[in-house]
Amino acid sequence: MILLAPLVGVLTQRIPAYRMVIFGSFVAASSVFIMTVPPHWFQPLADGWLGHCIAHVWLGVSGTVNPYYVMIFLFVLLLSLGEAFYSPRLYEYTVAIAPNGQEASYMAMSSLPFFLAKLAVGPLSDPLLAQFCPATGPRHSETLWLIIGLKHDGRARGSVCLPALHPRPRGGAGGLRVDLVKSWRQVASEGWFG
Repeated sequence: MILLAPLVGVLTQRIPAYRMVIFGSFVAASSVFIMTVPPHWFQPLADGWLGHCIAHVWLGVSGTVNPYYVMIFLFVLLLSLGEAFYSPRLYEYTVAIAPNGQEASYMAMSSLPFFLAKLAVGPLSDPLLAQFCPATGPRHSETLWLIIGLKHDGRARGSVCLPALHPRPRGGAGGLRVDLVKSWRQVASEGWFG
């Protein structure tokens, strides 16, 4: 998938960066929902050539193939595909909205949501794992993945439903830039959905 990001970047260079970030976010967020469906739906794939290639050839597992191997493989594949669409274009968008001379500051601040998410994962994962995947007793991993999927899907939908919060690049003397004060003033005067 590492080679896919530059290829996608070249093939989609005529599409606005923000649109590609949104598309890639939806693809990446949808990958989690693979883990929410009943595993027996993937049993035919696990019993076929895909399961054989993943479990027997790649991982060296012997015996019958658990459908979770196929589910995890497809989850990571779709997640990587979504990231190949949004990751390089997110940097492009960040630089495009930055005022001239402040590109580095904007690039550093664009990593803040990832950092804050990592801080929240630890405290949230313990109670969720204890509730839905206890060490003993019945496990409901599909529900756990559904909660994670809805959280990620909500983030992607928020980017579409609240466009006034996302500054748009515009042409200027120094290339692409945006007047952030105007964007926030528009939100304040026209409201969230105005």
